[in-house]
Amino acid sequence: MTTLADAMTMALQQHQAGNLAAAEQLYRSILQTDPGHADAFHMLGMLASQIGRPEQAIALMRQSIALRPGTSFYHANLGLVYQAQGKFD
Repeated sequence: MTTLADAMTMALQQHQAGNLAAAEQLYRSILQTDPGHADAFHMLGMLASQIGRPEQAIALMRQSIALRPGTSFYHANLGLVYQAQGKFD
């Protein structure tokens, strides 16, 4: 049986290897099991940004921040997505 931690490790490995479809499927599977998994929301947002879905990326990253507001790199990465969109407000 695969734990959520194992699934997240596999998702990150797939993501880093450039297997974005596999990574997305794993992140979504994690969220089906644990809808409060902030890291899965955040990494799914990062992936969405990478493949040109900035609005989806922003929504997913905001969800991760809502779940764990004290995680600074969530805020930093969200800022980068906004910056790439020319949204500086």
